[in-house]
Amino acid sequence: VFWLTIGTNDLSSECCSAENIISGNIAIVEEIQSLRPNSTVVINGLLPRGSLFDPVVIPVNEGLTSYAESTLGVEYFGASDDIFAYPNRTLMHLPDDLHPDEEGYQLWGEAILDRLSGIMAFEIDNDSSRN
Repeated sequence: VFWLTIGTNDLSSECCSAENIISGNIAIVEEIQSLRPNSTVVINGLLPRGSLFDPVVIPVNEGLTSYAESTLGVEYFGASDDIFAYPNRTLMHLPDDLHPDEEGYQLWGEAILDRLSGIMAFEIDNDSSRN
C-alpha cells in the first residue's frame, strides 16, 4: 500500500492550478502502478486551508475522488469533514488555518490507521483466497 499526501504546498504557488495538482498526483500514481502493479495506492485529499470552502482545495479533492473511483487499485481518503470540521462547517484542529494541532494529527493518524487496516485485511483475504 502506498499512501500519497501530495499537493498542499503547490497551493501556495501561483502557477499551480487545481488541474496541475490533480495531474501531478495521477502521474505519480501511474508511476507507482507501473512499478508495483498489484499495490493499492491511497490518495489523501488535501486538508482545508483557511476554509472548508477553499476555491482550489475543493476542486482538487473532487478531481482526486473521481480519479480514484474510476481507477482500479486506487482509493481516495478524505479526512477534512470528519476530523477538521465542526458540524457548523468551521475549522477545528487547524490553529493557523493550515497545520493540524496535536489532537488533529492524532485523529488524522488514527483515521489513516483504520483505513489502512481495512485495506490490508482485504488484501490478506484476497491473497489467501487465491492460494
